[in-house]
Order: sequence, then C-alpha cells, then structure tokens
Amino acid sequence: MNNLKFCLRSRLLARLLDNSIRKWLLLGLCFAMLASLQAQRRFEGALIIGGNASQISRDDLNGYNQFGINAGARVVARVNDRFSFGPEILFSQYGSRRQNRSINISNFESIRLNTVEVPLMAYFKDWRITAEAGLSYTRLINYTIIDIGGETVTEDFQLRENMLNIQLGATYFLTNRFGLNFRWSRNLINLDQDPDTLNWRNFALSFRGIFLLGGDFGLPDRPDEEGPEELPIIQRY
Repeated sequence: MNNLKFCLRSRLLARLLDNSIRKWLLLGLCFAMLASLQAQRRFEGALIIGGNASQISRDDLNGYNQFGINAGARVVARVNDRFSFGPEILFSQYGSRRQNRSINISNFESIRLNTVEVPLMAYFKDWRITAEAGLSYTRLINYTIIDIGGETVTEDFQLRENMLNIQLGATYFLTNRFGLNFRWSRNLINLDQDPDTLNWRNFALSFRGIFLLGGDFGLPDRPDEEGPEELPIIQRY
C-alpha cells in the first residue's frame, strides 16, 4: 500500500514538475520572442556610399581639392523616436592636392591618406532631417606624399597610424529608406608624429548616400503648420 502511494505521489510530482518546466520554457520562449521583436524594432542597419573633399592645414595647398571615397556601413540603436546612436565602419580617403594652375607656394603636389574609420555617432531626428555628432577613431592604412617635382617622398615623413576626429553632420531623407548626408570632420591631433615640425591636421567635407536596410522606417508625419487660431469677427451694427 505504501509503495502504491509512493508511486502515485511520484507520478503526480513528475507531472507537476513537467508542467512547471513546460510553463517556464514557454515563458522563456515568449520573452525571447519579445526581445527579438524589440531588437528588430530598435536596431537598424544602413549602407553608406559617397566621397570626401579634403585638405590638410599648414601644407600650403589651400582648398578642399583632394577627392576620395567614403563608404561602409552603420548600425544604429534607437533610444526613442527622436534619439539614436551607433557606430559606423568606413573606408575613407583624405589628403590634399594642388589645384590646376595654382600659385601655391607649397613644396607638395599631393598627399593621399587611405584610412579605416570607426565613428561613434549620436543622432537627433526631426521629420525628414537627422542631425548627427560624434567622435571617430581613424586607423591609417597607408599614405603617399608627392613633392612639387613629382617625386614620391613618402618615406621622408612619419605620420601617425592612430588618430581621433570630431564629426558633425546632417541627413535629409528623400524617402523612408534613402537619404542624402553631409558631414564635416577634422583631426583633433596632428597627423605627423613630431608636433614641432609640420603640425598637419586633416579637414574634410563628406557627401554620402544613406540606404536603410530591413525593418519599417516610415517617415513621421509632417509637423503641423497651422497658424494661430483666428478670432471671430465682431459685426458692428
């Protein structure tokens, strides 16, 4: 009799545990699905393609005459409907170049910098316009320096491999997925390793297309443009 009671209690306990485990697994699965949906709603990716117009201060090659590629991808985490932040990874070309028929007194014909950038940006969105600001870690892959005589003098100059930039910009979205981006950037530290010699710093204007990937990125409604409420006309008799 005792064995029978023990067996019945064991089976009942097993069923309770089995049901409990199933409930916890189901609850965990629900939380996982909600987290996945939330992640899909709060994170967005984008492809970036465009170019830079850049110059280097104190090289006597005045003007944003060096053109190069600015392309890569970014991931953005949405804090709310207006604020978001996230990193980009970009291949970006900077430098400076003598303009045709220039009378610059510089000893250089051109400077080309090939870099990989990782900006960390914050974004503020208002209707179709998104303002952005942040800092960028820049890794110098290689560079080429040509003097006024057309000779390559790269080995005569030692530039930093690791740099830090400040970046400011804005994007205007033409559709719910495609926008035109403008960004200004500059070095916070000198390009050259010896600050007592050249004191070079890079400045750049970037013009890029932004294409959002996945998700539903509908544009918010246009802000109301209604004027002040009209006062009733009082008729005189």
